[in-house]
Parts: sequence; C-alpha cells; structure tokens
Amino acid sequence: MKQTRSPDALELLQAQHRDLRSLFAAAREKADTVAIGVSPSAPARGDFALRETLPALRRRLIHYCRLESEVFYPALAEVCDDPAVGQARAEHEINCKLLEQAEGLVTVDQGVDGGEDRDGCYRDAFDKLAERLGQHMDQVEKVIFPLARKSRLDLVALGERMGTLKADKEEAPGASRAADGRLDIGTGEDRNPDL
Repeated sequence: MKQTRSPDALELLQAQHRDLRSLFAAAREKADTVAIGVSPSAPARGDFALRETLPALRRRLIHYCRLESEVFYPALAEVCDDPAVGQARAEHEINCKLLEQAEGLVTVDQGVDGGEDRDGCYRDAFDKLAERLGQHMDQVEKVIFPLARKSRLDLVALGERMGTLKADKEEAPGASRAADGRLDIGTGEDRNPDL
C-alpha cells in the first residue's frame, strides 16, 4: 500500500498563496461585472461585491498570517539569520493592518447609500491590500522559500505542524479583546467585534 506524504511547509504556503490570489481575482471579477452598465451617478455597486467577499477573505488571510507568524517565521528565524526573514515578517504585519483598514471602511460606511462607498474608498483599500499581499507573496516565493530550502529546517515536520493550525480562529495574531469587547490588534485602534 502506497503512503502519500504530507505536504511540506512551503507547499502549504504555496497553496495558501494560490487560494488568496484566486479569491482576490474572483472578487475583482465579480465587482467589475456588477459595475458594467451602471450609470456614473449611481453608487459603486462593485464595491458592494467586494465587501461581500470580506468575511471569506478575512478568514483565509488571518489563517495565512497565523501560519506565517506563529509557525513558519519563528522556525525559520531559529535556523536562518538572513535579514530578508525579518523584512518578510514586517510585510505580513502591514498586510494585517491593510485588512483592518478595509474592514474599518465597511464598518464606518454601514447605512450610507445602502452600505455603498460613494467615493470608491473601499475599492481603493481592497486594491491596496491585494497589491501589497501579492507583492509579499511574490517576495516570499522568490526570496524566503529558497532560504528555507537551503536551511536545516525540517520542512515536512514544519508542514505537519502548520497543518494542525486550525483555520477557524477569528482573530489576527497578537489580537486581544478590550474590556468592551472590541478587537485590538496592538495598533492602539479598536475594531468592531461584529465583523
């Protein structure tokens, strides 16, 4: 009987990259399709389509961030002192903050034009998050993956550890709840717990 091996850490991260890229592309396509034929004076219906994807995007992005921050980067930092590892970790923190900004726009704008963003601010925040995350994932694949392969890191064992990390935790790495129940991820800004 042939046993199949578990995916290693880099294969798991590569799958996360494909999943996130696919989700962003599908959201953009849906938003662009919805926007076709809308008069210039009408609310930006495409923004609403992007907002609909936020819960799935949030879950997947937080899971990806947790895989990196709680398992992958700490293990890699133990065996590799290349400054690129620290830079990639910092980039991933920026992505978490960009996700917060997008979520904040949804919260602030509820009830305005049926939840639509008249100025396209949400689309801008979404596009900025997608662009930065894409750059981060490209950098990880081009720079961090080769460093991990050259290191003495056991990528299969690390992949097994990463595989046990549940995707259902709703809070970003380092997040905590304030006394009033609002989410604080350490930036000094509180967030709406209902997102």
